[in-house]
Amino acid sequence: MQLYEAGKLNLDEPVVRYLPEPERLINGRIGDEVTIRHILTHTSESKPPGDRYAYSGARFSRLTWVIESLGGKPFRELLAEQVLDRVKMPRTVPGQDATDQRYQDPLRDLAAPYKLDKAATLVAAEYPPKRISASAGIVSTVEDLAKYDAAIDSHQLIRAATQEMAWTPARTRTGESLPYALGWFVQTYRGERLVWHYGYWPGSFSALYLKIPQRRRTLFLLANSDGLSRPFPSLGKGDVTGSAFAAVFLDSELAG
Repeated sequence: MQLYEAGKLNLDEPVVRYLPEPERLINGRIGDEVTIRHILTHTSESKPPGDRYAYSGARFSRLTWVIESLGGKPFRELLAEQVLDRVKMPRTVPGQDATDQRYQDPLRDLAAPYKLDKAATLVAAEYPPKRISASAGIVSTVEDLAKYDAAIDSHQLIRAATQEMAWTPARTRTGESLPYALGWFVQTYRGERLVWHYGYWPGSFSALYLKIPQRRRTLFLLANSDGLSRPFPSLGKGDVTGSAFAAVFLDSELAG
């Protein structure tokens, strides 16, 4: 959205212009009719593109090449310069494989993932891949995420109008509202707009980031297991209220 705001990015141009040939084949061929907007809204797999929501982190990661091409630097560096350093998030690392010295202390504190085996015993789980992309890989803390959230609310990263655009749900050709906007899930619950996202790496880590913008209330949850996301399939379908954790927060904030 920063690239869009700077006039460098047209959301409605074909994403294949930025992709190396092997990347065009991930999760099926990405043809010339698939735009950056389709990828951003998770509507790239319908026929025609834009008419159906289907979450795909693999396709979303293709935006890494778009950002690098227009930003002129590796995604990791751009993420640090344009977000992490501007917001002053010292405990946030752009990928477990980051080698800069400043990232080594936070990485040493990375929580070890665990899972339950068939006997319901806690056992060590595998870490996710260490790389960073537009869809996955950030290591962070609740305190740093709170700084990021405050930067969003004060429009330090993009203008208010651009943020509102990013929080406006995508629509099909017939006008049907979809659960995803530009990089965010958006839905209405008890008359309030909810803006949110979840994180999920099966068997290791999970997260939930839920905003009630009009009330300036935000919930962050980070877990070194997949228990924040795996039990709640409604998250991938675009309904955060199906999460027991979100439900407790929403009942508390929206009571009365």
